[in-house]
Amino acid sequence: MKTAILISYYDWYDKRLIYLDKELTKQGYAVQYYTSNIDHYKKEKIISDDSKKIFIDVPLYKKNISIKRMYSLYIFSKKITKIILQKKPDFVYCLVPPNYLIKELSNIKKNMKFDLVFDVIDMWPESLPQKKLKKNIIYKKWQDLRKNINLADMVVVECDRYQEILDNQVDNKKLITVRLAKKYKKKQIFEPLDSQKLSLCYLGSINSLIDIDCICKLIESFRKITMVDLHIIGDGNTINSFIEATKHSGANVYYHGKIFDEEKKQVIFNKCHYGLNTYKESTLIGLTIKSIDYFAAGLPIINNIKGDTETIVKKYNVGINVNDIKGNIIYDDINYKKHVFESTRNLFDESKVINDYSRLLEILLKRKEI
Repeated sequence: MKTAILISYYDWYDKRLIYLDKELTKQGYAVQYYTSNIDHYKKEKIISDDSKKIFIDVPLYKKNISIKRMYSLYIFSKKITKIILQKKPDFVYCLVPPNYLIKELSNIKKNMKFDLVFDVIDMWPESLPQKKLKKNIIYKKWQDLRKNINLADMVVVECDRYQEILDNQVDNKKLITVRLAKKYKKKQIFEPLDSQKLSLCYLGSINSLIDIDCICKLIESFRKITMVDLHIIGDGNTINSFIEATKHSGANVYYHGKIFDEEKKQVIFNKCHYGLNTYKESTLIGLTIKSIDYFAAGLPIINNIKGDTETIVKKYNVGINVNDIKGNIIYDDINYKKHVFESTRNLFDESKVINDYSRLLEILLKRKEI
């Protein structure tokens, strides 16, 4: 039986690899999935009996930008390399980062016969917002770890913007976009909206990547027209300053903390007109998980991300880009939410991603036959 190994340091199995696993199993592969034994949100070791996942023991880190985190990525990469050499699989699919795995797997592929696919889900270090890091020698060496990416048989990216960045490093025939996905409900129930105030939602981690200044300026601008409510779902190391800043800008802030239950989140989404999808300009992002969570809830977005998200918002009328905001943007017609839900389901539902992975495997098979 053919064997396949799937790799994700940050455990994107349920968010991405579950769809590829289904396709590979259907095509007769015995699939093993490897991930680190860290909960990267809580910054603690995982204790799990999930039979679908093989956990690799790696050093724990506390700060996102730290030597300890780099060391943890390095140890994971080294352990994965040993596993590949021992198992000798037919197919290896590796989510990147860590960039170090590009270096390691590209090297061993030279002497081993397996199909290798890298899936770039984040552009480190380019996605980091700290401009001063770009002058650091570590930044350059970090980038250089990707220089052998073209040795893979295929390179998958989660947004077209990453294709543009990698265009000078990867043969265009090897590049394919497989967008992030979410299992959409067959039907979503929406509730009437309050047209006397503007209700916004922020979902996700509150960290150095999000543009708090942009959110505050938006609130100050909206407050000249109407009352503004801000619902926050999530947590992070800048949560207190985020709450304080948005209150100071004039919003009525409702902090709900972490919520993982989809139905409980939907109750809050149903109260809101828009979801906030705002990141610092220097952060290289094309598409976010949070934006797809908003769309699947029928919630249009206020967006400042360039590339894929900006294009999708304009093309499908599923929100508004920050530079296009003019005057009062409150709406009370829940048919707009239904439109957002239906329009984006065609783009991000899991069935679309399954088809994309099926096409990827077909391309690999044809190349082997030539």
